[in-house]
Amino acid sequence: MLRPRLDRRAKAQAVVEAFAHEGKPYDYDFDFATDHALVCTELVWRSYRPGPDKPGLRIPLVDMAGRKTLPANAIAGLFAAERGRAEAQLDFVWFYDAHEHERRAFEADEDAFARSFERVKWDIALR
Repeated sequence: MLRPRLDRRAKAQAVVEAFAHEGKPYDYDFDFATDHALVCTELVWRSYRPGPDKPGLRIPLVDMAGRKTLPANAIAGLFAAERGRAEAQLDFVWFYDAHEHERRAFEADEDAFARSFERVKWDIALR
C-alpha cells in the first residue's frame, strides 16, 4: 500500500474523480486511450493525474503490445525509483507478500516492496 504525498484537497479531488467512474465495466483491452471501461491501475492513474487547479501524481504510462497502459509493477517501480528523495510522490504504508510454493502470505517491509517490481513474471511458480 502506498500513500500519495498530496494535501487533503488533492486527495479529495482524486476521490471525487474516482467516484465519477463508478459503474463502468472492466476494460479487457487495457485501453487507456478511452475511459468508457477501466482497469484498476487506470482508475488510479485517471483519479490522481494532475489537471487545471488539481495537483496530482505524475505516473508515466508504459507501452505494451502497442498500447499505453499501466501495470501495477510500474507504480511499484516508480516508488522504488523515487524512494528516499525529497520529490518522491509516494510513501510506503504496508506490503503483504506471498510465497506460493510455501502456500504462505506474510507482512513484508519497505525494502521487500521496493524490490518486488523486479520479480520475473512467473515468480510465483519459481518460489
